[in-house]
Amino acid sequence: LYLNEEGLGMSAMTLQDEKNLKIIEKENLRVVARKVYEAIIDGDWEKVRKLLRKEMILGKNYRNFMYCLYKQEYLETITRGETDKAFTFLHKRLKPLESLSKLQGTEKEFQDLCYLLTCKSVTDAGSFRHWEMSSSREQLAETF
Repeated sequence: LYLNEEGLGMSAMTLQDEKNLKIIEKENLRVVARKVYEAIIDGDWEKVRKLLRKEMILGKNYRNFMYCLYKQEYLETITRGETDKAFTFLHKRLKPLESLSKLQGTEKEFQDLCYLLTCKSVTDAGSFRHWEMSSSREQLAETF
């Protein structure tokens, strides 16, 4: 109103357009975040990686979240008995974030992740003795 009264109608319209654009962007981000949440619950890791953006991890450490996400995907790969795929995943995705394992779990969590390549079950490793796929997905989705 003030800008219009001062003869700055175009500026007022530009500001209103920017405000509307920000509202739309925020709503779009909320919709995508909901899809990421649902993909985590469903274990659709390809979809999660495709949709996830840094700005969705508000007030959280992006690298810590990615470590938890990759750990979940890795543990599920081990559960399916895909050892070769798990080895590649461990080397490519988790190894660069190894230092974060101490913040997320026990001192030897990363060692246990490596040990799992030789195990028949995720629960064979001490750090994951009580791990359960669906509840772990739910917990990860809630931290998102």
